[in-house]
Amino acid sequence: MKSKMILLLTIFSLNVHARLAPTTLNSFISDAEIILEVAPVRLERSPNSRAGQATFSVLRVWAGKYEAKDLQVAWSDEIHDQPITDLDKDYLLFLKKNQDGKYTGAQYGRSYWAFTGGRITDPSKADLDSEQRYLSYDYPASMVTLTAAQKKALIVKGEKSDKAPRLGVKALREYVLKKKSGT
Repeated sequence: MKSKMILLLTIFSLNVHARLAPTTLNSFISDAEIILEVAPVRLERSPNSRAGQATFSVLRVWAGKYEAKDLQVAWSDEIHDQPITDLDKDYLLFLKKNQDGKYTGAQYGRSYWAFTGGRITDPSKADLDSEQRYLSYDYPASMVTLTAAQKKALIVKGEKSDKAPRLGVKALREYVLKKKSGT
């Protein structure tokens, strides 16, 4: 009896985290009601927790209907929920409305992709499709799998020092628009 109790205590005391399963790019785009290019304005984190919320200024709507100039997104303390952690990067958000009517990630743990290559302070004076701006194809974006044809169309030449392939902003935006329009 004592050995069974020790075995049960050992099993239930292990710190086990489930891994996120990959999804396809087409499925991911399909699950998003809106896809927005945004700049974080404010981050609020709960004390002693990963939970929090961010307020964003909307730079550009890639897909769906969204007319407000700003947006709030919240996340939980769960291990695979994806927090926003950096005010110095713009983001591409793949969102859907939850039961409360608030926007949340279209797919858990992989819906907020950080831009690399410059922060946009004034979208009216910036080239949002500049080759200097790109999305790094590493976590969480890498949890969205690309077919060989998608890799050929979306991955742009990067620097030798890059740790992950680069997704071209213009090519990805055109791909999203094409998929959302059904062509």
